[in-house]
Amino acid sequence: MKPLTTAVAVAVLALLTACSPPNSDAGSAGGPPSLPATANSSTPSGETDNGPERNERGNLVKSLGEEAGVFPRGEGPDSPGSVTFAIDEIDVDPECGEYGQAPDEGHTLILHVRVATGDDREIAQRLSGVLNPFNFAEIGEDGVTRPAEAGMCTDSSRGLPMNFGPNQQYKGVVEIVVPEASGILTLTTPVADAGGWEWTY
Repeated sequence: MKPLTTAVAVAVLALLTACSPPNSDAGSAGGPPSLPATANSSTPSGETDNGPERNERGNLVKSLGEEAGVFPRGEGPDSPGSVTFAIDEIDVDPECGEYGQAPDEGHTLILHVRVATGDDREIAQRLSGVLNPFNFAEIGEDGVTRPAEAGMCTDSSRGLPMNFGPNQQYKGVVEIVVPEASGILTLTTPVADAGGWEWTY
């Protein structure tokens, strides 16, 4: 994946949050694919009637397997243009592929990610700039936030695509290298006022 370009910052994205268990099934015929619906669709987990609840860092706190995503500015999470994603699992220091290379310092994290795009082609295309190794960081036990780096341990064929199309589902991994084997993983977006997400692992 490449570092985010300036074009990504000119965004029409806003946050959404919803809760669901892992699932990679395709969407029903005739409509855009989507991750499983939340049990309480009127007020998804982490949101109130006034919008998403963020922590002191301005992030939405997520559990592994819980949905996050983006949708067109001025529209809600039920918009047909919405894009949802979830980090279902995080492997710490896995065995590298045949041609892979473990980092000299730090720890490899393999993020197992699934994505469902809506019918907004522009938002789908911008997602590669959100799910980018360089947007991740780790908050260690000392409370210091340190940026992640792209890793070279896993087979590149397992990665998410460089480009996402509308009305499709994807499943793949994002590989990053962080200083500590456990902590808080954060993902920020280049989108103004969009905040970000975080997971404890």
